[in-house]
Amino acid sequence: MALSLLAAAELKGTFGPRLIFALGKRPLGRFLRAELLMHLGRDEQALGWYSTLGWLYDEFVFVAQARLRQGELYERLGNPVEAVQRYRRFVARWRDADPEYQPLVDDVKSRIARLASGQRVE
Repeated sequence: MALSLLAAAELKGTFGPRLIFALGKRPLGRFLRAELLMHLGRDEQALGWYSTLGWLYDEFVFVAQARLRQGELYERLGNPVEAVQRYRRFVARWRDADPEYQPLVDDVKSRIARLASGQRVE
């Protein structure tokens, strides 16, 4: 139902004439769609939607979170190489995050270490 509501919603924004193509619009809507798909267990579809973010300047706010989610999804799908790659991209963006976010960064670093050593993350 949530996906249907999101698809039907008209997310308003100010778009310049260059942003005519579909993926150039509504980064929040695309991010929310990816989140919903992830939580519904539709991992492959969620990965596709997360990968659409970060190509345009106004989407950079979503890039770190999208890379974190991609890492989680690849980990869940049993692909540690891709998971580590996405996790490293997340850490690179958030290495200087505010102190209240450092526990998340540290958790992701520990996931990288475990996955790189071949251990399964619980």
